[in-house]
Amino acid sequence: MNSLISSSSSLYYHTHFTKPIAPLLITINNNNFRTKNFTIIKSNSNNLDIQTSPEDSVVVDSKTAESSSSSPIDKDLKKVITKTAATFAPRASTASKNPAVPGSTLYTIFEVQAYASMLLGGILSFNLLFPSNEPDIWRLMGMWSIWMFTIPSLRARDCSNKEKEALNYLFLLVPLLNVTIPFFWKSFAVVWSADTVAFFAMYAWKEMKVVEKKLSHYLEFLSLNCLGCRMVSSSLPLVAILLLFTSTTISATNTATNILRLGIIPKPTSNNLPAFREAPAFRNGDFCGAENASRIHVAMTLDANYIRGTIAAVLSILQHSTCPENVEFHFLWARFKPEVYATIKETFPFLDFKVYRFHPKRVRGLISKSIRQALDQPLNYARIYLAEIIPADVKRVIYLDSDLVMVDDIAKLWDVDLEGKVLAAPEYCHTNFSTYFTDLFWSDPELAKTFEGRHPCYFNTGVMVMDVDKWRQGEYTTKVEEWMAVQKQKRIYHLGSLPPFLLVLAGNIKGVDHRWNQHGLGGDNIEGKCRSLHPGPISLLHWSGKGKPWLRLDSRKPCSVDHLWAPYDLYKSSMHSIEDQ
Repeated sequence: MNSLISSSSSLYYHTHFTKPIAPLLITINNNNFRTKNFTIIKSNSNNLDIQTSPEDSVVVDSKTAESSSSSPIDKDLKKVITKTAATFAPRASTASKNPAVPGSTLYTIFEVQAYASMLLGGILSFNLLFPSNEPDIWRLMGMWSIWMFTIPSLRARDCSNKEKEALNYLFLLVPLLNVTIPFFWKSFAVVWSADTVAFFAMYAWKEMKVVEKKLSHYLEFLSLNCLGCRMVSSSLPLVAILLLFTSTTISATNTATNILRLGIIPKPTSNNLPAFREAPAFRNGDFCGAENASRIHVAMTLDANYIRGTIAAVLSILQHSTCPENVEFHFLWARFKPEVYATIKETFPFLDFKVYRFHPKRVRGLISKSIRQALDQPLNYARIYLAEIIPADVKRVIYLDSDLVMVDDIAKLWDVDLEGKVLAAPEYCHTNFSTYFTDLFWSDPELAKTFEGRHPCYFNTGVMVMDVDKWRQGEYTTKVEEWMAVQKQKRIYHLGSLPPFLLVLAGNIKGVDHRWNQHGLGGDNIEGKCRSLHPGPISLLHWSGKGKPWLRLDSRKPCSVDHLWAPYDLYKSSMHSIEDQ
């Protein structure tokens, strides 16, 4: 839906997503915009065929694009297993409106129930509870505990497709093991141990990123129970094998990740991140130039509190891009959070991105209290240091906030002629520029001379095309910091990181069309009241201000403009986002 919103005409563009998204129709001055045909990506064993068709889109994920080596037998086996599990297993975990979403109490109950039953089954199988010299119902229950309780409990949650597939395989594999092994080794403990190995091995095969998390959860249950400690000591070789296997598989997976060399990813400190559906793969059209020659660099901050907005923004950029594979994302975060990194990687497995650490200590002594607490966060100032953080070979970058969506091809913004300026952004000269600074600033004769020889206009720093090479050469970071130091001594402005940019650059930037930042949709910084769209063409919608669309939609009190953001929301439990096909 690579669309351009126009007040005068309806323009059509190609898009490169393989899963249709509900058409977005906006009426401004009684003119609508519509979407053209979808670019469809079909894969065979050796290559990708790109063609244009209005319907019957075929989703191709990154794994399919990299290797289409699945044989017909594998596909048939997967169909049989999925159908069998769906028929005989308990209700599927991805049922519509499943309340057991990650972070919910019900989700936690199912997880605790699953691993507690696995632990109890091991204790019974090893004859540590209700000991008996003869086979009895307790040891039999312990042997079957993983199949009867652990797998159904995990399936009852709202889990990913990969995890569901692993559980489907286990639902059929575990009974096979439990029936076959006693013919060769009549031991409840051995059967339970084999089921446990199969459980973690299946997760490692189908979903390597979470197998270490599953194993760590299980070992926590063991460490909290003295009987479990006895069982660990009696089955230490099994645990050692599981740990070795997990370490090896995850280390092998992460070898290909150059930005974060993690080895085994540490257990996340928080499980409160929302769960997202995997985005479709986006591929270049036939007319895209050489990937390296036409690279588009996009920089954004990465914050767990805004992750839902970030994912929507990334999806919108890729969806409307003519050459999405040429777009490279540079994310800045204040602290390492493996769960945030994993969320981006799992939602966009094909995405070309790098993550950089921004050290909050750079601005700790420079931040002054503003009118809204969110504006005082160190990460809000990371854009000032962008030129120092990203690689030196990156000469130009588009900086974007996380509370926006792109409804046009980002290449058009990238191609803006800076005309020798360090920065390009939409300028708003009709606004009262003096309101961005205090009376103390304007009453000081020396400070008031700051804008002499310039025609300063307000511009929003949430959408900027930056010549980072020129920024480095002109030492603009130091210039902005100097004004932040003045603010610490005198109260010369009220709004976070924006005024220092204005003090340094207002009246000396390249102005671009207002269509590239329809800002203020989040209302003001105090109440966040609803605002309407401004007349005219729109290429980017920006919810700057206090109100964020995902929060207002979830509260069932959305503004009308929030429904324009909803089609890009990949949040799994969202009732207003893209429907699963």
